[in-house]
Amino acid sequence: MRSHEDPPDVTGAFSALSAGFGLNRRQQALVLRILWVLTVSIHIAWACGWLSILGLVGFARANEVSQIQQTVNASARVTLSQEIRAQIRTRCSTTDQTIADSLTRYIDSLQNEYERIAGQRYPELPCRAQGG
Repeated sequence: MRSHEDPPDVTGAFSALSAGFGLNRRQQALVLRILWVLTVSIHIAWACGWLSILGLVGFARANEVSQIQQTVNASARVTLSQEIRAQIRTRCSTTDQTIADSLTRYIDSLQNEYERIAGQRYPELPCRAQGG
């Protein structure tokens, strides 16, 4: 036991609690081990969705991730198809061959991305069939 003249070294919250309860090194190690096991156990319970009763929803399930990925892919297909159509219209309206070649390269990169997501390239209509 320490005397009132020799206060314990307090460097943080845990050391303050240890000093307040008069814990020795072995007891401190036991408390830390218990806290660690509790923390990991609670995290596992949360991740598995076992704490949903308390309003803590677990991590996303595989089917939820799959649905999200399908939604993202559908959105990407729509965005890419719109960009491809817009760039084709611009390429059809230009008279500068350098710009047309640059647009063709850009459209090709968009097409590669569209094919990666959709499994096929977006159909390109010839310029004469483009509607403005």
